[in-house]
Amino acid sequence: MKIRNLIEDDLLAFVELQTDPVVMRYVGGPQSSEEAISDFRSCTEANQNSADDLWFIWAAESKETDRFIGTVACVQGRDRNEIEIGFRLLPASWNQGIASELTPYLLQYALSELRAKQVMASVDADNEASVKVLDKWMNFVELVPNHEEGCLDRIYLYEG
Repeated sequence: MKIRNLIEDDLLAFVELQTDPVVMRYVGGPQSSEEAISDFRSCTEANQNSADDLWFIWAAESKETDRFIGTVACVQGRDRNEIEIGFRLLPASWNQGIASELTPYLLQYALSELRAKQVMASVDADNEASVKVLDKWMNFVELVPNHEEGCLDRIYLYEG
């Protein structure tokens, strides 16, 4: 697994990721192609200008094929001392331990490079695969209603 900046060659795979109803079912549903393209542009621009904003969305790339397989995120949480992490993978990359491989890297990056005091993640309680990954690496704190998406979110914290 490699993590790198999003590049223009990732656009089609990024759109595939963001418009896939299975991938997006726990994060508000699929985007239209136009929304996904707009998000891609926002992500690449934010990555270039995020020194003050602490907002990073990167490409996850297969070591074997050098192809885009998803995205990982480190974004500022409620304040500058908290970073929220996340990941999203294309279905062909599911059930291979990739999210479990990515999570400790994101935790370490948030604490050492971004100097977060605390790392946070939230996940729809029904998203069993992501819950399993976060249960392995982070501390479950609480179950909270997510009124925007009409679900219950599990909140996780990690402090180095």
